[in-house]
Amino acid sequence: MIKINLLPVKQNKKQERAIVQLIFLGAAWVIALVIIYIVDDMERRLISAKETESADLAKKIEQMDKIIGDIQTIGKVRDELQQKISVIASLRTTLSVPVRTLDKLSSAVPEKLWLISLENTRNPTEIDLKGESVNEKIIAQFVQNLESDPYFKNVNLKKTNFQGPDRRSFELSLAFSPDKKGAAEAGGK
Repeated sequence: MIKINLLPVKQNKKQERAIVQLIFLGAAWVIALVIIYIVDDMERRLISAKETESADLAKKIEQMDKIIGDIQTIGKVRDELQQKISVIASLRTTLSVPVRTLDKLSSAVPEKLWLISLENTRNPTEIDLKGESVNEKIIAQFVQNLESDPYFKNVNLKKTNFQGPDRRSFELSLAFSPDKKGAAEAGGK
């Protein structure tokens, strides 16, 4: 006898396999989605951390730019101050030259000799003098006093004139040395 099995066993097995495959496929999709979500979340957190770090670095850069600007401003102020200091130093030396020159001249003037005018027209280190005295000996003494002082050089008596019985006028030119050597000698006396 032939037995015929009318029960759909093969179909049931195929359906069961299909259901199991669908369950595995669904589980794989769910696992894949969970993994993708976890990776995406990690990437977003990493990006967020990098953006925060970038913002912090941008703030630090801005602070450093302000500091650099301050340093440059300080450098400009320092340069201006150094320039002012050098101007003051040059003024001190320049302004002391006329005072030193007049002091040296007054030291060289003997009694009974008067300076009438003092001109500095040709060269900053040359002076033309006009004066009067009671006689030629005092004028000669004045010229010798000037020649013996190392501060003065090229003393040249241009002319003397008879103005009266006790009065002689004279003109002379001389140069002075406002260099440091002359300044040291002037300051030491």
